[in-house]
Amino acid sequence: MSPASADDREYYDRMSFSSNVTNKSKLPTGPGGWNDEKEQKIRSEYELKIAGLERRIQAAERDRDEARRQEAFEAERRREMEDEIRGLKEVSNEMEIHS
Repeated sequence: MSPASADDREYYDRMSFSSNVTNKSKLPTGPGGWNDEKEQKIRSEYELKIAGLERRIQAAERDRDEARRQEAFEAERRREMEDEIRGLKEVSNEMEIHS
């Protein structure tokens, strides 16, 4: 039999992280152990935390999108003002030439 290849070792390493490896029935139960009520409480707490984080992400994404819109608006406004200034300078130069 040939030695395991790198791909085989990676496959077996990944298997060790599989959720099927831990058999729930082997976990301790009872007063200080694991039970369904504890599991449900932890699950609920984490679901609440995840929901809170998702709300924060959505709010941050809205803020980012608004900042991008504002930045685009300001850039366009700046270009308009620069064009206006350029036009005024041309008019001023023409007036000086004709004076």
